[in-house]
Amino acid sequence: MAQTPNVYTSDPDCRAKNTTTSNSARLHSSLYTPLTHTLNDKWLTIYRNEGSNEFYFIQPTNDGGYILAGEISHPITGADAGWLLKLNQNGSTMWQKAYGDINRSNFRVVQETSDHGYIIVGQKANTPLGAYSDFWVVKVDQDGGVSWQKTYDMGSTVEVAVNVRETADGGFVVIGHESVISAGDYDAWVFKVNSNGSMIWQKIINGVGITRIYDLHETSDGGFVIVGRIPLINIDDSWLLKLDSKGDVIWQKVYTSAGVDIAYAIQETSDGGFIIAGQGAFKPWVAKLNTNGSSVWQKQFSNTDNGFISAVQETENGDYVMTTAGSIVRLSSNGDLVWQKSYAGYPILRDITVASDGGLIVTGSALPFVDDNGGLGGLVMKITEAGISDCQISQNIDFGLMNVAITIENSAIVVEDTTSTIVDTTIQSQPTFATTFHCPYMLFLPVIMD
Repeated sequence: MAQTPNVYTSDPDCRAKNTTTSNSARLHSSLYTPLTHTLNDKWLTIYRNEGSNEFYFIQPTNDGGYILAGEISHPITGADAGWLLKLNQNGSTMWQKAYGDINRSNFRVVQETSDHGYIIVGQKANTPLGAYSDFWVVKVDQDGGVSWQKTYDMGSTVEVAVNVRETADGGFVVIGHESVISAGDYDAWVFKVNSNGSMIWQKIINGVGITRIYDLHETSDGGFVIVGRIPLINIDDSWLLKLDSKGDVIWQKVYTSAGVDIAYAIQETSDGGFIIAGQGAFKPWVAKLNTNGSSVWQKQFSNTDNGFISAVQETENGDYVMTTAGSIVRLSSNGDLVWQKSYAGYPILRDITVASDGGLIVTGSALPFVDDNGGLGGLVMKITEAGISDCQISQNIDFGLMNVAITIENSAIVVEDTTSTIVDTTIQSQPTFATTFHCPYMLFLPVIMD
């Protein structure tokens, strides 16, 4: 039986309260009052139950708070479950819910919808230890209650949904990749559903070898840009596709070097171009592109081997902030270095967003803990726009920022219509006992000060 979690706080006047509620045996939620001092400009919290937990995505919400998506381990069976966490503007937990059954599942991305609910994509397995075999799309209300959920199956061995966006007509575009393991190849899959999850159109992008897509952004003209990887010229090339509102390709580019090139993140910029980031020639790479995908500038972090940038965002003043492993880098609009910092405690920083006050919110996972019994904890951290964190754990670093010129080529991969099976699904209860950790109890490592 799961133990009632200990609560660690640096504020002796703080009071913690844990409550749990159920909704027709479909989901489980845990509500926690604030556990420690909260600063408007910076705060840090780690959530962990008896297994491993991780956040993959964070987005600001219309009420000034934040919504996060990830996975949380069942404290008894160890099965992964989809996880949503709603925070207020100061980082205090409003609610959190776990979604899943005895089979493995997770959430990769959540987006607030025009009705103030949320649309989430993730994966579900058909067996407790099986591979993720279906795209999983879940629509919930503003309190996390399930409105509808569906799985989308092409019959492949592995199907991984990675991103979703609401469109102007209230529908949703979902992207990911699928593979028949025996064939060894992956193809990209893009589809649009209406507000109830019914299919409008779907496309399969038959690449070569391991073709995967990782990020999606709706553009100001109503179309989409998608980035990923394709072994078109070398072992791996970064891949960018511009699609219209019906999923047809307008243009596509590959960015190739003598090494491994993979694009993990893209955003349309305020000037109508794009910022794209990932790995270039085995190192973290970021590039500013014009409206046609041609390079304005490219930068590489030369002091880091086999690293990559997992997320990038434009700030209000036109700078760019990005996460790479346990570090954050801020560049000017021209690609010049503003600052770069790492953070103690072995964090894995997966996503970043900009707060209304200009600060930055990052999320991912971290270890270790003072009562560590194994497993990662879900990390949420707010830092100032200068990169200063709570708990005094930030330090300046030198990634060796340098100009680079990765070759850009046109590509002509065929996009075809496809079909899939859509099934309504149900969510079973998953207990969520997440201990909340705050500094100074979080880290074994010594304090590092700027």
